[in-house]
Amino acid sequence: MSTKGPAHGASRKLDRMENSSLESLIFGFVPSQILFTAVSLGMPDVLADGRLASAEVAGRAGTHPRSTYRLLRGLATIGVVAEPTPDRFELTDFGQPLRDGVPGSVRSLVLHFCSEQKWQAWGQLRHTVTTGENAFGRLFGMGVFDVNAGDPTAAAIFNQAMSETTRQALKAIVTGFDFARYAEIVDVGGGDGTLLAAILEANPNVHGTVMDSPEGTRDTAETLAGHGVLDRSRVVVGDFFESVPAGGDLYLLKTVLHDWDDDHATRVLASCRRAIPEDSTLLVVEHVLPEVARPGEDVRDVLSDIHLMVQTGGCERTESMFRELLETTGFELNAVGDRLDGSGYRFLEATPV
Repeated sequence: MSTKGPAHGASRKLDRMENSSLESLIFGFVPSQILFTAVSLGMPDVLADGRLASAEVAGRAGTHPRSTYRLLRGLATIGVVAEPTPDRFELTDFGQPLRDGVPGSVRSLVLHFCSEQKWQAWGQLRHTVTTGENAFGRLFGMGVFDVNAGDPTAAAIFNQAMSETTRQALKAIVTGFDFARYAEIVDVGGGDGTLLAAILEANPNVHGTVMDSPEGTRDTAETLAGHGVLDRSRVVVGDFFESVPAGGDLYLLKTVLHDWDDDHATRVLASCRRAIPEDSTLLVVEHVLPEVARPGEDVRDVLSDIHLMVQTGGCERTESMFRELLETTGFELNAVGDRLDGSGYRFLEATPV
């Protein structure tokens, strides 16, 4: 009796599984564009009113009825909406965060990361890998942050998207580090103040400063006031490549360094080094790449690194890269924390030398 049949059968099954996995990667761009289209057209908010026919959704969203039906079916296959009966659609619990203004909303994340500009830049990945030239800058003649400076709408979406990512990690960050040890915290590049507001709210004896660009700080005072901590905080508008407020006990850099290449990141850290007292602490909150990439591990961090290469010219870094960067600018890396639950961020604690 031949023993080749079962073995060949198992091999064919494995081939099918591998092909299926490869196909999911090949078509991985499709769900993100389906989401972006639906969110940009306000369809999740339309469906918040209850079960609707596709023609009703199209009427409210101002879209083509048949194409809307096909898009809604696509959304149903990825679980964002449900189609309990033919041509009747409703938003699922999974799709609720795509609405505007709801707790846990990721609407601005979709609008920012899946936008037409980001989409076009990703189409230039081959050029970036071939030449090292940042794709976004090549296409648009300026960097992402320069675009924000000249486009209030883009800046607002970016600020809200960053706030959404911060809110997802707030509990882990606020409870994962002893901020109460410090009297004055300087949040460098702190945007709309979401993180500092949460830290001050949890630590009534702490004062703080948010420092960022004019675009970044547009809504900061409102955020701090909304958390009842405006009386213990201040907002400083400036350029962290040139200088940061002096005299803090703790300097906080959350997902700032990864936006920049080593030259620019060095300038940010050098500004912090000039301002920081000798007995103070620098706390970097970032994803930390593995020293060796392995299948299925740290996927989000490694793919984020490629995204930054394409979009901002920045990068995610390994622990050794962070150590070298800090040492170059007059800091000693003293501790690297474990991954924070639900976010993957890690604390990198450094002191001036």
